[in-house]
Amino acid sequence: MHIRAVLRCYWQFVRLYPKSQLGILFFYALGQLGAVVVSPLIYKWIIDIVSNPGPDMETRIMYMVAALAINIVLYNAFYRLADYLIIYAQNGVMMLLENYSLERLQRHSYKFFTNAFAGGLVAKTKRFIHAYETLQDQFTFQIWMGGLSLVLGIAVLFYHSVSLGLVYFVWLLLYLVLVFFMLRWQIPKSLARARADTKTTGHYADIITNALTVKMFGTRLREELDFKRSTLDQARARHAHWM
Repeated sequence: MHIRAVLRCYWQFVRLYPKSQLGILFFYALGQLGAVVVSPLIYKWIIDIVSNPGPDMETRIMYMVAALAINIVLYNAFYRLADYLIIYAQNGVMMLLENYSLERLQRHSYKFFTNAFAGGLVAKTKRFIHAYETLQDQFTFQIWMGGLSLVLGIAVLFYHSVSLGLVYFVWLLLYLVLVFFMLRWQIPKSLARARADTKTTGHYADIITNALTVKMFGTRLREELDFKRSTLDQARARHAHWM
């Protein structure tokens, strides 16, 4: 439920850029089509022409090279258009998330702030904002573009060999099932690492903010010992997450 709540929160800002978000998916899809399907097919045709030379071989190769050059220019143009749109939309959404985070924080009571590290709140806010950037990048470049490459690859394999296409498709399903269970196992470790990171950052910021108080009461060694415990917990959580 926690993850769903975060996604719903992101969505209320993402939907403010509908044309840009659709354009990102559309132009990256066109770029993938040109790079993953069209270019390899043109290379195949060039090899076929060279392997079976005819009287007009040079002319046909020139046409193929020209087609390849046009395709490269086009799919790179599509990629750059999508890059522009993702920069525009992502930057706008992150700005709105920053404003939203401050508004939400200021609604809390005085007791909430007395029981929380200021540094920890800042760390949570920054992680919340930059997590959106990471999430959209992973969805766009790994899930969307990677998924398109897989679908296009399966389509080409089925066209040339149904049996080979089936083998690849079954392997892909098994891989997706494995990833699903791995993610369910990993998410709690990611959350534990995030909590440890927040605690350490908040503790560090609190020590620096109250440096004069620490010096006045001679608690430097105690603060350093407490901070070492925090960093040890953080290291353990980080190790479990990375492993």
